[in-house]
Amino acid sequence: MDYFVADKKGKERICQALIDEKALMFGKIIPSINASPFYIETRWLFSSPKHLKLVAQEMTTIIKKLDVDLIAGCEFAGVPLASVVSLETGLPAVYIRKKPKEYGSKSAIVGQVNGTKAILVDDASGRGANKELFAKYLEAEGVRVTDMIVIYWTNHPLVPWYEEHGVRHHQLFLFEDFAHYARDVGYISETLHDMIWDWWKDYNMERRSLDFKRWDRVFEQAKKEGFTIFNVSNERVEIRSLGLEQEIHC
Repeated sequence: MDYFVADKKGKERICQALIDEKALMFGKIIPSINASPFYIETRWLFSSPKHLKLVAQEMTTIIKKLDVDLIAGCEFAGVPLASVVSLETGLPAVYIRKKPKEYGSKSAIVGQVNGTKAILVDDASGRGANKELFAKYLEAEGVRVTDMIVIYWTNHPLVPWYEEHGVRHHQLFLFEDFAHYARDVGYISETLHDMIWDWWKDYNMERRSLDFKRWDRVFEQAKKEGFTIFNVSNERVEIRSLGLEQEIHC
């Protein structure tokens, strides 16, 4: 399916904002997709009014090309994003809980549902899993989710739900955009760029996630370049996200 991304200037503005906020993190990162020694913390942008407005402006540029009439923010990071995007686009907004309230309205949707075609808003996606639940809550209110937009997509293959339901997934930038830009402006060296770029391109998740000598090489180079390494200890960590039963030393 067709999808939109920010233009070259927009990508560069977002990538520079992430650099300004020191959003490139190194450490023991275990998200839902795979274990990784680095991560782009897009939520750091929320602490800066200037950068949050920039995100809203870039998302609005894409949203104006779409046929949607409701902004739906996904709990948690999608909540502030939905608010600023609503202000920028002039479209009404709601935000969606991961599960309905247990009291009061007992609804998963917060806000008045004033629309029939929604775009889900969140900070980042890997395979885009778990968004189907948010869409189902909206469908129960007569709203069809036609699009999804995030600041950052890792470019991992999306779960089948998107294609099966005709939901287009848009993003402001991909990992390659940030990695190459950070190298080009001198934020990271060619050596560190190649390490994280090669890691990202290696889709054998079990191999790359359990190769701790490789992790150490990334950490060593990152430390040389002034980065702090987070969450690294001798604790035993179970990599549940990979479906592996064994425990490993990190």
